[in-house]
Amino acid sequence: MEKNNEVKHNPEPTAKEKKPFRNRGTRQWRVGTFSMGFTLIALGLFLILGRLYEIDILTYMIKFWPLLIIVLGLEIISYNFLTHVKKGGGHFTYDFISITLVILFLLFSIGVCFLESSGLFAVTQRYLLSSAHIVEEEKVSCPVNDGIQSLIMEAESKALTLRSYDGDKIKVSAVYKGYFASREEAEVFAMEQPVRQERLGDTLFLKIFSPAFTRYIFSHPMPEQEITVYVPEKINVELQSSGESLDLYLPAVKSNWGINFQGRSSNIYLDTAENANLDVEISRRGSLQDNVSWDQFESSEQEDLDFGTPQIKAFKKWGNGKYTIFLRQTSGTALINVNNPE
Repeated sequence: MEKNNEVKHNPEPTAKEKKPFRNRGTRQWRVGTFSMGFTLIALGLFLILGRLYEIDILTYMIKFWPLLIIVLGLEIISYNFLTHVKKGGGHFTYDFISITLVILFLLFSIGVCFLESSGLFAVTQRYLLSSAHIVEEEKVSCPVNDGIQSLIMEAESKALTLRSYDGDKIKVSAVYKGYFASREEAEVFAMEQPVRQERLGDTLFLKIFSPAFTRYIFSHPMPEQEITVYVPEKINVELQSSGESLDLYLPAVKSNWGINFQGRSSNIYLDTAENANLDVEISRRGSLQDNVSWDQFESSEQEDLDFGTPQIKAFKKWGNGKYTIFLRQTSGTALINVNNPE
């Protein structure tokens, strides 16, 4: 029986049986992986520290954001160096995500540089970091024992308060309420607000300006200013004021007061009105609220009065009427409260 000596050949593998070729000696590097991981870790640490220790995270992120560009550049240089050291042992590529990250980083860098150079970066940072602060500043302290007998004042303030007291100094105190980047900035702002002071003979002239805040154009609303003026009780006063409110406190009437007020509401409080005249004129649809039995009172309901024509006129005399309080108000409400009105 003859043996079959024919050599059997294995059939060619089909396309499904063919295995893909693997080059196990070549490594592929994807630029951006390390940078992305570094960014996530740094951001996470910043957020945790901010919650635990109340750190100003935004300030630190703004200061150290260029580190992301440096890390990405180091990653590219390192991968390029490794591919040359290992000849044929590896290569790096940019996938879609890495390319997108690089472009975003570049655009972010250009945008931040533009904001810093144009000043908008500082404005935006200040807007985001601002918080409410209240600062008090003494503006004027002028002795009157060297011959000052009268005060002429012009004031532009949202709220103005005048107090007569038994003292020897004319004092002006200002309170500023607003949003500032820090307490120090609020104090600097208060110090920068001007009050013009000038003396001519026995008269002191004061000019109080509205707040000036031009350092930042786009900012929170303008800080509010509240002025309090302390006047010795024997000093005659003439006042021209505009604002929302005016308050006058007189423990006793021992001098003359002439007030021209353009605003929403005025309030006059008299502890005693002995030997005083009270003369009030209100125009342009104003109103008067009081507890005084007026000697003379006139009120007009006409709506077509000429500008400056009083709509309400009231006069009261106590005792010999040695001193006079005159209030002329262009609009709004005047409130007069006398503890002993009779």
